Amino acid sequence: SHEVVYSVRRRWWNAYWDVFFYIRNLDLNSKRVLVVGCGAGEDAVRLAKLGADVDAFDLSPEMLEIASRLAATEDVLVRFSEMSAEMLDYPSDYFDVIFVRDILHHVDIPKAMSELRRVGTRGGIVVVNEIYSHSITEFVRRSDFVENFVYPGMRGYIYGPDKPYITADER
Repeated sequence: SHEVVYSVRRRWWNAYWDVFFYIRNLDLNSKRVLVVGCGAGEDAVRLAKLGADVDAFDLSPEMLEIASRLAATEDVLVRFSEMSAEMLDYPSDYFDVIFVRDILHHVDIPKAMSELRRVGTRGGIVVVNEIYSHSITEFVRRSDFVENFVYPGMRGYIYGPDKPYITADER
């Protein structure tokens, strides 16, 4: 559903809805937008539906395949690439808007931010929604109870005996 893109409601208590409330007020028509760590492509597709010219990247070829299928199903053009946030293949001074959602905890932040600064235009906009950083949720998330009981239990419940597709640092 793309209600988050088109709804006039502002759900300030929901970080994802709140960030799209902000994004909807940007004029994205024909703006070059980069989606960092795009995963299954939902954000890239939503930004394309708002008129943006979207590039998106991820480390996972499996997720990029899912994202490509989603974009095709939604009839939008998104250029998906496999790469690392720490070493981007994009030209310097290229993107008007860079969208970074829930990915910074997976990257070398200084290297990734240096690359994002390089590929962003002067006066461009970087929109970051990283719910786990610098908050009480990070403290709870890293507690012994969560690390040793909740997380292993949830992983087993969700994935069963299969190995989940997550990065080594993800919890």
